[in-house]
Amino acid sequence: MRELESRILGHDERLRGRAAPEQAPPRRPSGTVTFGIAQVAHSASGWATHRAAAAPMARLDQLVRAAADRHGGHVFATDDESVGVAFHRADDAAAWAARLQRAAAGERRPDGAEPGVRIGLHSGESEEVATGYVGAAVDMAARIAAAGHGGQTLASGATAGLLDRSDLHDLGWFCLDGAPGDQRIVQIGAGEYAPIRLTGIRRGHLPLRVGRLIGRDGDLRAASDALARSSVVTLVGPGGIGKTQLALAAARTAAAGHGWDGWLIELAEIASSADVPRAVADVLGVAQRPGHTLTQSIVAVLRSRPALLLIDNCEHVIDGAAELVQAIVAGCSQVRVLATARERLAVTGEQVLVVGPLDPAAGAELFHARALAADRTYDARAHHRYVEEICRRLDGIPLAVELAAARTISHRPVDLVARLDDRLRVTGGRRTGAARHRTLRAAVQWSYDLLTPAERTLFQRLSVFNAPFDLSAAEAVADEQDVDDLLGDLVERSMVTVAFGPFGRRFRLLETMRQFAAEHLREHGHTDLAAGRHARWCLREVTHIHRLLTGPSEIEGVARLGDLWANLRAAVTWACAAADPRLADALVRPVVTELPLRGAAGDRRLGRAHPGHDAGGGPGKPGCACLLARLDRRAPHPERQPGGLPPRGGPVRRTGPAAEPLCASVRIRRRRGPAAVPAGRRGRSTPPG
Repeated sequence: MRELESRILGHDERLRGRAAPEQAPPRRPSGTVTFGIAQVAHSASGWATHRAAAAPMARLDQLVRAAADRHGGHVFATDDESVGVAFHRADDAAAWAARLQRAAAGERRPDGAEPGVRIGLHSGESEEVATGYVGAAVDMAARIAAAGHGGQTLASGATAGLLDRSDLHDLGWFCLDGAPGDQRIVQIGAGEYAPIRLTGIRRGHLPLRVGRLIGRDGDLRAASDALARSSVVTLVGPGGIGKTQLALAAARTAAAGHGWDGWLIELAEIASSADVPRAVADVLGVAQRPGHTLTQSIVAVLRSRPALLLIDNCEHVIDGAAELVQAIVAGCSQVRVLATARERLAVTGEQVLVVGPLDPAAGAELFHARALAADRTYDARAHHRYVEEICRRLDGIPLAVELAAARTISHRPVDLVARLDDRLRVTGGRRTGAARHRTLRAAVQWSYDLLTPAERTLFQRLSVFNAPFDLSAAEAVADEQDVDDLLGDLVERSMVTVAFGPFGRRFRLLETMRQFAAEHLREHGHTDLAAGRHARWCLREVTHIHRLLTGPSEIEGVARLGDLWANLRAAVTWACAAADPRLADALVRPVVTELPLRGAAGDRRLGRAHPGHDAGGGPGKPGCACLLARLDRRAPHPERQPGGLPPRGGPVRRTGPAAEPLCASVRIRRRRGPAAVPAGRRGRSTPPG
């Protein structure tokens, strides 16, 4: 069919001009021709069995020829049951069929019944012989006519794509004997008829579901509800988050519930926005109409057709996808569009749904299911603790979880946990699926390649943040002046996530994204530049937190320190590794009395790693950095309530081994200068020097 449609597009110049409908062409049609076959319905039981049938058949032949003469048709075949007519233009063939149906409606069979003419139209390459036409196109028109009922005119998808009419009624896709693949059939004109006599109907081209969609019940309901309310729904999220599988499940549910034809249009393999209409037309079986753009032809075909288009992977051709979707929803009231992209389409009436990571329980369930599929001896219960840690550190990204689970053939989950410092390597790859989804790195690279140079630079710089950060933090590490706009673009493109907390808007890179960005930052030789800026931003933050802790806003200071903790730890680590003991000292000093309250073991390490303490290598030596690298990552105080607030009932006082790091730190401060404070006064840290 696609080859046939491409030939239709290359039809000779006669398709471009519109001959006067009342004038016959000087010669019979050639090249791409629209064939019309008119058959007498139930001829064997009505007309053909009566001797008197010759007169009515002669009358029908007269009607066919008269209508053909008025619409530029060439009668090339006639027998006792049917008449064949060839036309230069599909619109002329449709007009001929309508005139013939009106004329035949007034004729009577010998038994008093209406003759009931059924007509089939099909457009294709002509095969001319001396007596007329033969070949597949003629046979197709005859088969289509035979599938109809008296008074009904049917047309193939090839012909429908060439018609400029508003009375086309899509009947679906059918299997015709001798025809390659399924064929789209439309009815021309109004009228209620019994189902056409063809088998193998297919309502759309949505792939069958393979396996269960895990952890997306709420998202599936949200997408289905959105499709019921909005003409355009776009699922956005980073690569590997599971947009396509969620969209397919939502499309199946919505199509079945509303009786829509469902179609999957995959855009990943096209390279230009200009190719989007062709990708859609190829799937729908639409040929470009003479004098119309391909987009206009698609809209014309869909105008009277209840359908759901699932357009997958729009991000790299976002402008072309948005333009086509806008045209479809503006001209086709019965069509819904479900799109997936890494940013919104920004079209009228669009409902955007952000697809987030799986929660820990769903992530573990997905891991167990995929691991069991790879290895039937896999014991989910024995490995569950390690699997939860794997899913947590993979940020709940379904693609990453599935790829990691596939490695259980050669690695136990406990071994995978030990290797997760490099998430882009430990997840491995797979042989099937789109190339961008065979490895986690490929999924991220696909998104990264779509960024502008300025967006890539900022994305790389943001990799120095080990925890959520605000706009001022991003500005502190960036070169660009319009950081707010660039950061917004990265959020739009699903490269950076955003959330709102007690201190306002916070941005974050998923750990997979952060590692990928850090690799590119190193490749460009800008790691130390960005890390130095990050450390100086942390210094400003801890100085502010110190003022809060030593004033009436102590509770806010405690909460802000918890918010900063991971970034502070990274900054001190870099300062030690960079042999900058003054910076490391300045970072720790304002909050030194808070350290023991962040976990005895971890804070003992930080106390020893304080640049004023000899950590096995002297200030600024590798021993300091090694100790810092082992710092406990737990930010919340063990004795504080959720949310970073201290328990009621007064200051926290500690005795015994847990208090030792604080005492050690205070002794350090006393050796380096004044302003040490008693260890028993929680919340009072030494002032910055």
